[in-house]
Amino acid sequence: MPRMSRTPRPFESPPPSHVDPATQSTSDARSQPTSGSTATARSQPTSGSAPQSRAVSSARTFAPRIATALVAALALGAAVVAATVAPAAMLAQNATHIRDIQGDCHTSPMVGTAVADVPGIVTVVRRDHIYVQDPAPDRRVSTSEGIRVMLPDATSDGIDPGDEVAMSGTVREVVDADAECCPVTQLDDVDVRVLSSGNELPAPIVVGEGGRVPPSEVIDDDGNTVCNPTVDGLDFWESLEHMRVQVNEPLVVGASKGGDVVVVGDRGRQATGLSARGALTIAADDFNPERLHIDPLNQNLPRLWVGDRLDGSVVGVVTPVDTHWELMATSRLTPVSEHQAAMRVPAAGAGTLSVASFNVKNLNVTQVPQRFLDLAAIIVDNLAAPDLVALQEIQDDNGPGDDGSKRVSARLTLDTLVGAIEEVGGPTYTWHQIDPKYGNDGGAIVSNIRTAFLVRGDGPLRLVERGQPDATTATRVLAPEPGEGSDPRLSLSPGRIEPTNSAFRTSRKPLAAELRWGNRTLFAINVHYNARLSNDPLLCCTQPPVLHSEERRVEQGRAVQRFVAELMAVDEQALVVVLGDFNTFDFAPGTVATAGDTLINLADELDVRERYSYIYLGNAQMIDHMLVSPALREFATTFGVVHVNAEQPAVVQASDHDPLLARFALSAGPVEPPPAPSATPRPAPPTRRPPSTAVPTPRFTLHTRILLPYTSADHDLGRRAPLRTPTAEATATPTLRPTPRPSAEPTAAPPPSARGLRIAYLECGGRDELVLLRHAGGPAIDLAGWQLVSVLGNQRLDFSAGVMRVDDELEIHSGPDAPPDATGVIRWRRSYVWTDEDVAELRDPSGERVDRLACGEEVVEP
Repeated sequence: MPRMSRTPRPFESPPPSHVDPATQSTSDARSQPTSGSTATARSQPTSGSAPQSRAVSSARTFAPRIATALVAALALGAAVVAATVAPAAMLAQNATHIRDIQGDCHTSPMVGTAVADVPGIVTVVRRDHIYVQDPAPDRRVSTSEGIRVMLPDATSDGIDPGDEVAMSGTVREVVDADAECCPVTQLDDVDVRVLSSGNELPAPIVVGEGGRVPPSEVIDDDGNTVCNPTVDGLDFWESLEHMRVQVNEPLVVGASKGGDVVVVGDRGRQATGLSARGALTIAADDFNPERLHIDPLNQNLPRLWVGDRLDGSVVGVVTPVDTHWELMATSRLTPVSEHQAAMRVPAAGAGTLSVASFNVKNLNVTQVPQRFLDLAAIIVDNLAAPDLVALQEIQDDNGPGDDGSKRVSARLTLDTLVGAIEEVGGPTYTWHQIDPKYGNDGGAIVSNIRTAFLVRGDGPLRLVERGQPDATTATRVLAPEPGEGSDPRLSLSPGRIEPTNSAFRTSRKPLAAELRWGNRTLFAINVHYNARLSNDPLLCCTQPPVLHSEERRVEQGRAVQRFVAELMAVDEQALVVVLGDFNTFDFAPGTVATAGDTLINLADELDVRERYSYIYLGNAQMIDHMLVSPALREFATTFGVVHVNAEQPAVVQASDHDPLLARFALSAGPVEPPPAPSATPRPAPPTRRPPSTAVPTPRFTLHTRILLPYTSADHDLGRRAPLRTPTAEATATPTLRPTPRPSAEPTAAPPPSARGLRIAYLECGGRDELVLLRHAGGPAIDLAGWQLVSVLGNQRLDFSAGVMRVDDELEIHSGPDAPPDATGVIRWRRSYVWTDEDVAELRDPSGERVDRLACGEEVVEP
């Protein structure tokens, strides 16, 4: 159908020319041509026929220099062979070259200059622009030989990869919309002449072993004032802007998200900070500039996990996209599944207190039941049902948006989660939280996000409920009553810490609770500090990036530290744990301010390569933390990050965070060590989550605690686009019963074609969103009672009666430009429905999921 033209057309070209790494010398990077080859521009088409010239531009005109020269030569009686001298060779003699336009590194010295007859070979064709590279490079590594060319008539019709072209236009430096990054060098207002077709593409540069090895630690060390592509990662990728490169043995370090994956070459042998599971971790002085995104263009890839790889080599054109560098893959990609199974810890021994922290990513009761069951299965099966679970990102019961009720209660959401835990075979939990003041705690628009505690009901842990807590009254530390021992008390339990402090304006307030474990008192403080959205991105031209949001986290951390200090002033042996989503790293000021001189970050006990609970743009990072008082640290037996989410593709994650789990031997007697790890077979690609395999969390390694110094190298996680706020009223509260409990060994559902109705296409992110349903075979289907669900947009369409037969198609549109209802067309609503990383689910009248498709995917018919 016509809308399918939005998908970039396939890259069709002669097989690319590969560079044999063994023939490339690495002794002197500057001695290598930037294309990895010294080949000159080819003067003849591959067919051997005389070269042909055609104009491709909005005006379909071109400079007459070549035509005039040919006419003059013929008028003088020159031989015919002289008239067929290769146009590229004639142009190249005195032409401006792409490297002249690009200049050294980031900014063109020719901005605003009109250039004529710039030679090159087309390497990639997109809908409204092309990429062109000079096949005869110089030997300077700091100047790129590639350029992006914007076509004035917004169509690339008549241009193909392998075309030899001469371009005339104006040099621009542009910053792509929403990128807020480095400018991109391109040609605008262009007339393009195609001189010949079917030419061999410029040989790709090998990025990695045997070629140009990207810097693995330094992004920039000079404030972006000196062009040094052999030292600075930012300059390295800029020196390859719009050029063809080759990455050998790519290892996936950032799972599938929106169709892209993030990789490092050579299976990570040249990368720093690689974990045992294949994640690329950050450090205070290392934010991994060696990462490269891969866009498969028109190829349909399976969902890839961290630890998977692409077989062989990937060839394509490097270009900046938003806040990162991306390889538009023009070679065929062959995925290989090698990721490890999700972690699962054994049950805790008797007398062992088990404490977890888990960000459940904007959970609210309007979401589909499967989401609650997936989170419940993690708590029960992967975390072995801890005694205490600190939750973050619990939304109010109607989720994002305002239905006019100004609702703040999360009772239904928490009841549904507790019910889901029981549904998957777990114990009964009680939940404890405080409703925030409407619109005052941040998160998605008026979703009234908050933290909460789950306390296991069949164990020895109990939460002491004291006072009448509310959103604005602060809990205080009280001295023990006479005859009640030395334990401090809280005036409100649970209660909020400094809720009116300006540091927590439009941010979650820390939730403190007083708990009892036998005859011991435990104080738990659940935090969710403000987000990093206002920071400068990592791989952009503002160097070092400005960390706009860190100051507030420091103030929030100081408020929590003051409260902890008050507890320990009453009893220096107080058992205190501060846990949650700190939104900053173990070495960053916000975390250090929270720890102060009184708390120990259990992450410091882990190998630096294993410190990650979240992966963003391929950077594995520890932004969830568990800090404990020295007295509680003495009881600690195990601590670790239980990897069940962050390494997975976005569309199958139960959350985007991995939970933390610690255990404390608070009973008398010796501490039993955890059982030895069992073998972990590599699973087949799962349909939802991989089969759980028993892998105990790491045992503590005792050593002197060292707080790594924080430096200006601490960069932003990036600017994340907020979810669009649905305007529709919340759907009815879902029931958990129609959705079966996930089995330990998930089985693949029957293919959609066997069920007749399928989701053929889902397009998100535009003003006219589109879902295409197609009847692929079988009897006619009455749509009455069927449902289309936006998993992340939290909305549902209930179809009315209507019959679809074989080969019938139905379009469901939404967004401001959604067309009106017509035959085969439904306008769901004029507001947005789908988020940028959303998943559509089609459910039959019994509530069974029939099909599922992520944004941007298209089902390719066999």
